[in-house]
Amino acid sequence: MRLSRSKPQRQKGVLFVDRNSILYYTKSSQPPVILELTQDVVKDMEIVSPEKFVNALAYWMDSNKIADCDLVIVISESMYFEHAVQSLVDSDEDEKEVELFLGTVPFEQPISRIIQDGASKRAVVLSRDYYDLLLEFLEKRYFRVLALLPGSLINIKSPDDLKIDHLVKELDEYRKYNFLSDFERRFAPQSFIAKNTPKDTKNLKIMLGLLGVLIIVLAVVLYLNVLKY
Repeated sequence: MRLSRSKPQRQKGVLFVDRNSILYYTKSSQPPVILELTQDVVKDMEIVSPEKFVNALAYWMDSNKIADCDLVIVISESMYFEHAVQSLVDSDEDEKEVELFLGTVPFEQPISRIIQDGASKRAVVLSRDYYDLLLEFLEKRYFRVLALLPGSLINIKSPDDLKIDHLVKELDEYRKYNFLSDFERRFAPQSFIAKNTPKDTKNLKIMLGLLGVLIIVLAVVLYLNVLKY
């Protein structure tokens, strides 16, 4: 009887993007791995130095051995602007109020979405520059981002509210809050990641070592044969 060999599931993780830090979680019961960002890197919800931002992320992940996985990114309320309009019916006044709010957001490259939620409309505005750079970095490192979710829309006010397994399980329910499509990133499928992710090179090093020894032996034999003649 042959046992079916199922593909191993990629690990799931959550990045919580806060005002001056990024927190990485793999399990709700474990403390996060934290990247602190100084004001010469990130200030007022936007990236001051893209080069320093990328270098800080790379050093943080490498030094903490954070491996590629499937990620949900949750954004702290302190990292975006939100405005709710309470109304039982659509009206021109509602539209004007939303437009006025959007006009006051100071982001250089804003991404906004109007979300109908029961009797209210919620306008949410993110900084394109921040998350475009973050997503590009993750994409190059073979992370696969499943969702980019403003915390207040999914009732996550702080990292203490994060429940990793529940969050991943309920992603379909959060579809209308997912801003990932606004950034048009093309994350690699699992088959491509599995094929191209660097593997353990221990066996390769052993084979190269043996090949080197064989080349040396062959060179010695040839040299001795030349001396005979």
